[in-house]
Amino acid sequence: MAGSRGQKFLTETYVFTLAKFDFSGKGDLAMRGEGNEAAWVKGMWKKVEEELAKNEIETLLYWKGELEKVLSRRPESLGTFHLEIQNFIQRMQNRVKVLKNSFQK
Repeated sequence: MAGSRGQKFLTETYVFTLAKFDFSGKGDLAMRGEGNEAAWVKGMWKKVEEELAKNEIETLLYWKGELEKVLSRRPESLGTFHLEIQNFIQRMQNRVKVLKNSFQK
C-alpha cells in the first residue's frame, strides 16, 4: 500500500532525474553510473516508504493519545461526551486544513 502511494508521488521523469544524482549529503550532486540507477532508485523508494510509515505511526499515536484524553475525562452525560467528540473532530479538521494550506504555498 505504501508503494502505491509512493508511486503516485514520484513520476517517471522525477525518478529518472533523481536516479542520475547521488544525494550523499556532501553538498554537491555527483553523477551516478547508469548501472547503479536501479539499485539507487530501489533504495530511495525504501527510504521514502520507511519515512512515510514513521510519520504515519507518529500521527496515529498523537491522535490516539488525544482521544484517550477525551475518554479519561469521564463525561457526566451523553451530551457532554458528544460535545467533546465534536470538538475532537473539529481539531482534526483544522489540522488537515493547516496541512493542506502548507502544501499550496
